[in-house]
Amino acid sequence: MSKWLSRLAVVIPLLLSASVWAQGQMQAQTQIRTLARQNQSDLHLTIYNNFAVVRDVRDVVLPAEELLLEFQDVASTLKPASVISRSLEQSDGIRILEQSYRYDLLNRESLLETYIGRKLKYSRTVLQGNTYEKVLREGILLSTNPEIVDFGDEIEISPEGIISLPDVPDGLTLSPTLVWLVDNPIHGPQKIETTYIANNLSWKTDYVLTLDDESKRLDLASWATIRNDSGAIYHNVKLKLVAGNINQVHEPQRKEMNYARVNSLAADSYAEVKALAAYQSFDLPRRTRLLNHEAKQIQLNEVQGVKYQQLYRLQSQVVSHSYPRIEEPVVTAEIQFSNSEANQLGVPLPEGIARTYLKSEGVAELVGESQFSASPRDQMVTVALGQAFDLTASRQQIEFTRLSDRSFEASYEIELSNSKDESLTVLVDELMQGDWQILEASNKSEKLNSSLLRFEVKVPARGKQSIRYRVRWRT
Repeated sequence: MSKWLSRLAVVIPLLLSASVWAQGQMQAQTQIRTLARQNQSDLHLTIYNNFAVVRDVRDVVLPAEELLLEFQDVASTLKPASVISRSLEQSDGIRILEQSYRYDLLNRESLLETYIGRKLKYSRTVLQGNTYEKVLREGILLSTNPEIVDFGDEIEISPEGIISLPDVPDGLTLSPTLVWLVDNPIHGPQKIETTYIANNLSWKTDYVLTLDDESKRLDLASWATIRNDSGAIYHNVKLKLVAGNINQVHEPQRKEMNYARVNSLAADSYAEVKALAAYQSFDLPRRTRLLNHEAKQIQLNEVQGVKYQQLYRLQSQVVSHSYPRIEEPVVTAEIQFSNSEANQLGVPLPEGIARTYLKSEGVAELVGESQFSASPRDQMVTVALGQAFDLTASRQQIEFTRLSDRSFEASYEIELSNSKDESLTVLVDELMQGDWQILEASNKSEKLNSSLLRFEVKVPARGKQSIRYRVRWRT
């Protein structure tokens, strides 16, 4: 019985070794095909608020068998669960059985980490008399960052010398790579389209407005500023930009970026605006290149001769308590125009930053910079410029009565001063709270909504104009 068991103990390891050898032989016989950037025949990017959908088409000739496909040079911020891949011209083309995403890139640190507990060689050149000699030492790497090496007779931290390694371990790649085990029933050429989501791609709109004060017309140019922090380079890429906030779980990271600007020269090269579900998309007609860690500006459109009007606005908050102190709120200068076809526009304008210049004696001077709210077409657009220098205001609560715990009455006086040589109209906006009612007012007013009372006040040249009103409200 013991002799039989001893024979069995010898046979089982042999069988296991044979099984492992057979599996290794099968893996060794599995063909590997590489799809690098050089195989790329088409590339599209649809960029949202901080991510993009990448559509990458590559050409390859495949045998009719099970094989490994390495889809190289993808974004390092790729979301593996979002990957869709198909053969464009063959409906019964490749079928993906397994997918791996390899993003452990080859560098000094990643390479040395694979050699912890293994032997490596350090070499350095030293001066011996009148000649230089190469000194070679072999030791076992115990740790990295810093490197700790056991040379047998001593342990050194960050030893001096050039490191020599016998090979590069499997699993380290030169670029982020998708690795597929595929079943391919058709021998011959195929176009493999791969679609995936990549984070850290974003865009925003910047506007440049140039005002002509005499004609009261402006020129408007809009630019898309595209940022690429995805870890990939996109060559000859077709861009689509989507305006709207789409929910996505992400952790934004900003790094230093290169800066480039590309100007569209012809009117027919401006972006084509289309509806995309509940959003607006902008198809850019020209293909471009996006480098990693780059911010690039591409002109969306440019229009001239847009009619506008100058506005002045004073906005104050009505409080539900006694506040007799005199306030000096700021009067702001604004411009307003209609986003309509009749006014040379009539296109969706995404949110962004508007920088406004005024032509003065042939020179464009900056007169304001502000956040530009998104504007659908056929809506009025208001752009804030800054504080009006020639208009000042004072505001005071002159009466306050508490009628109950939640009911109040108050009277206010607002005085506007104009130092210009021409009369100016000021929109005085009082922000209310609760359920309110105007009891009396010295000037005509308008209740625009449940929380906004407006007076339109004409202030004479180099003169003053006052407003008084009394309000009752419940909070």
